Amino acid sequence: MRLEDLAVVLRRRTPWEALDLGREMLLAWRGPLFAAWCAVYLPTLLVACALFWPQPIWGALVAWWLKPAFDRVLLFVLARASFGAAPSLSEVRRALPGLWFNWPHLWALTLARLGMARSFLLPVVQLEGLRGGTARKRRAVLGRRTRGHAVWLTVLCSNLSGVLYLSALAAVTILTPDDGEGRINWNLLALGTESETWQQCLSIAAIVVAETIVEPLYVASGFALYLNRRSDLEAWDVELGLRRLAARVAGATLCGLLLIACLVPQPAAAAAGSEAAKQSDPARAAIDAVLAEAAFGHEEKSTHWRRIPPDKKKSEPFSFPEWLSKLGSALASLATDLTRVLWVAAVALLAVLIWRARHKWLPQPAARPPPPQYLWGLDVRPESLPPDVAAAALAELAGGRLRAALSLLYRGALVAAMHEAGVRFTPGSTEGDALREARGHFDVAAAQWFAQLVAVWTAAAYAHRLPAQEAVAELCRGWPTRFAREAA
Repeated sequence: MRLEDLAVVLRRRTPWEALDLGREMLLAWRGPLFAAWCAVYLPTLLVACALFWPQPIWGALVAWWLKPAFDRVLLFVLARASFGAAPSLSEVRRALPGLWFNWPHLWALTLARLGMARSFLLPVVQLEGLRGGTARKRRAVLGRRTRGHAVWLTVLCSNLSGVLYLSALAAVTILTPDDGEGRINWNLLALGTESETWQQCLSIAAIVVAETIVEPLYVASGFALYLNRRSDLEAWDVELGLRRLAARVAGATLCGLLLIACLVPQPAAAAAGSEAAKQSDPARAAIDAVLAEAAFGHEEKSTHWRRIPPDKKKSEPFSFPEWLSKLGSALASLATDLTRVLWVAAVALLAVLIWRARHKWLPQPAARPPPPQYLWGLDVRPESLPPDVAAAALAELAGGRLRAALSLLYRGALVAAMHEAGVRFTPGSTEGDALREARGHFDVAAAQWFAQLVAVWTAAAYAHRLPAQEAVAELCRGWPTRFAREAA
């Protein structure tokens, strides 16, 4: 990119002036811009409407969604024209594959389609060729003071397009003959998929007029805003001024060299001067002979002692220069302050070290041992129990396995007490110890239920006295209403 070829006058502009510059750029290059717009927009619109016939309004919606693709073509024309080489339609057609078939373009037609600063940030990807995180950082830098103006440009152009569209339809409606009673039929403005095909086509024509007027202005203004922001960031106007100054200085130097060449003596004049010098050699020899005589002076070196006056023998007391004394005082003060800072830092570091090593000196609470996996020969691991202990115990009881049902109920109670209620059992605990530990974690009702279960289990395990089936069933039914609620 050669800034000397830029067809836009670079100077410091406000963002609003830059937007007005976009309008001037559109007027200056309206021929290539509108030709490129019509060459890509109109065929796409016609194809889309034909695909959705007899509901062509859906094709117009598709063409509206594809506007970022048409914006890339307009930006291509603007970028070339800004450097004095507006492309022809054949060049635009050859550039279409590179403009449309790439991943950034797919991103612009999907997630970034509704971006509010689209025309301002489009050159970052298309002209600078940035991708990914680099493009995000570049967009952030460019939009730091200008993004708000780009958003307002999008809002203004969107509203202007809508106003032009409605104005065109209103004009057609007003010019349409009335219904014979002096009333205007405004139904044409009520556009929808249920409208007749000719109404949709008329509405699409109004859309074409509005988009053809507004979209080139939108892209040109966004590009002008981009150029102005880059000129501010990279000082393009200053660089161009320095280059022009260097060119003028180079021209002045060339003129000076030509003038010196004109003043150089010609060969004939040089020969004449040489001849005159040869003729004056005898005179020069006579002058040198006269000056060599002793009467005209000579050089002589001599050394002798000279008495120093007494008042100058006294040596003055030594003292440093004033600036050196001030420097020493400043360094001494700085050293004092630095010493204080180092003491504070040392104390803070010592405090941090003491705090981090406190666990080595202070007594720490003993780690709580994990609950045992086996008690009194019973497997009390949570994974050894079914999800619903009471239901499983009732199932065992229904099958006539009373001891198995009682064992399952007892193991479930122990597991729930340890892992949910926080009761601590040790491998050396007895059933009595377990009962005393559980009383401190359950209320009266839950403690009574657990005591009844322990009594029934010890009688069955050690005295071989099995309880009645109804007693075990009552314990199973009491599980969710008493013990489970308290354990949770």
